[in-house]
Amino acid sequence: MPVPDEWYYITGITVNGTGVDVSEGKETEVAVDLPDSVDALVVASIEKIYDVHSGTQSDVTVSGDEIRYDASLIFTPEETVEDDWDIVWEDYSDSNLRETYEVEIVTVSGKVPFYETLTISVDVGTQYDNYIAMVFHKDSATGSIESFEVVVEDGMATVVLNSLSPILVIISDEQDSGNGTCCMCCIALWLILLVIILAEVIIAMYSRHRWNVKEEKNEDRSE
Repeated sequence: MPVPDEWYYITGITVNGTGVDVSEGKETEVAVDLPDSVDALVVASIEKIYDVHSGTQSDVTVSGDEIRYDASLIFTPEETVEDDWDIVWEDYSDSNLRETYEVEIVTVSGKVPFYETLTISVDVGTQYDNYIAMVFHKDSATGSIESFEVVVEDGMATVVLNSLSPILVIISDEQDSGNGTCCMCCIALWLILLVIILAEVIIAMYSRHRWNVKEEKNEDRSE
């Protein structure tokens, strides 16, 4: 009977090269029938119970470093937000509103599905790249709302949370100020370059003028 160390589970077993069914719910120990007449080579594949995993449903991707191997993602987009998000709705009702998302991670065994934090990425579309997204998360246990201001990259608004459901994403009409800063820097550099060119032209014209005056004086002396 192969038994892995604590925090590990059995993903597969072969006996003399033939696969043995690993039943659901027997991830920490599996009974194997061995042939009586010959020696048997038993090989078990072992993986961590909590490890790096990710799951995607529709517009939402959930990933983390400590997600249980049998955890599954349940995703339900909500059509309305007024009832759940009265305060937020009043402040952002005129913005580019995205749906709310009910996001859960559950396990067949009912054990803790994850530890530490989860990275949540909501696909809002690449047309909003570099726009500011407001992500609101309501703690299902306390009812408190936390907010995150993030910049959309590759169509994704991404936050790190320590719990799930529900999540509301609102796209602002403003673009990331970092791009504006970059443009201002470019304009400033072009202005500096223009000043340098103008200065060189003025110096050249002044030098030319002095040379002409000097030549005229030399001509007068020679006469």
